[in-house]
Amino acid sequence: MAAKLVQDACWLTHYLLIAAYPAAATSGLCICRGVVFYSNDRKERRGNSVWWLFVFLALYATSAVLTWKNAFSIFPAAGSSLSTVAFWMKDPRQTKVISIFASLCTLTYNIAQAHSIAVYVGVAFTVTSALSSLLCECFKKDETR
Repeated sequence: MAAKLVQDACWLTHYLLIAAYPAAATSGLCICRGVVFYSNDRKERRGNSVWWLFVFLALYATSAVLTWKNAFSIFPAAGSSLSTVAFWMKDPRQTKVISIFASLCTLTYNIAQAHSIAVYVGVAFTVTSALSSLLCECFKKDETR
């Protein structure tokens, strides 16, 4: 989870530098989310309440409204909302599927607004990783029959 916090800080810096403020706002909230969820990984369980899920979903929606530029401004908030839901899922397969949809939200925003090569690479890595993992699971299930 610590690596995820560093990654989110890098994305925040990146989006600020290219003036992609809707994505920067959600990246900042992702850092906050990471801090709350990090306590779950350390067995402190402060962030274990389901209320945190709703708090972050509301904050993402608020950030979309406050940084609204056009209809594509909703996509960073939608992607981060999906990622937050994925963090709460107990089934790794569901988490992977949701992460693909979250990445597609990021990709849509990037194509329409940000035009960042780094985002294309990140999305490609995430989607490829999730799809290959899902496909491996499918092939393993077929072999056990």
